[in-house]
Amino acid sequence: MSVHGIYWHNGETQMQKLLGVPQLDNPTWPYLSPNAAKTLRMSPLLALGTLDSKGRPWTTVWAGESGFARPVAESTMGLKTIVDQRFDPVIEALVGKNANGEIMPESISGKIVSGLTLDFDARFRQKLAGRVSSGALTATEEGMAEVSLVVKIDESYGKRALRTANS
Repeated sequence: MSVHGIYWHNGETQMQKLLGVPQLDNPTWPYLSPNAAKTLRMSPLLALGTLDSKGRPWTTVWAGESGFARPVAESTMGLKTIVDQRFDPVIEALVGKNANGEIMPESISGKIVSGLTLDFDARFRQKLAGRVSSGALTATEEGMAEVSLVVKIDESYGKRALRTANS
């Protein structure tokens, strides 16, 4: 068992043994860690990924004022930002194309998402994984919409970038 209470997956353990990796604790937190919550609140960018109805992976980058994505409850992230409704496959996969502003918990609940926040000044990144609880898409102007999502975070992992001789 790791310090954070998450065991390594059997496949991960076998691969580590094959590669001669020393036994280490799993650095993944089984919830939205305090550092993940802080980085989420500060970041003006969020890379977000999901699978479409055919199981194909898609990724997008959403932006907004710092705090557009933030913790709203223990291990729950809320986000609200303006997106390109026409050309963003993640929008279509998560909330569809109907921008009527209605909350859609039944149709999107449980869809998996992964996220990555970045703090460029501190050279820190925070990975997130979870499932959508609810969401809505509201038209704002031609081809644009405001997306609102609530995501239950199941895992978070932070990593500080290594400093190089030039940094």
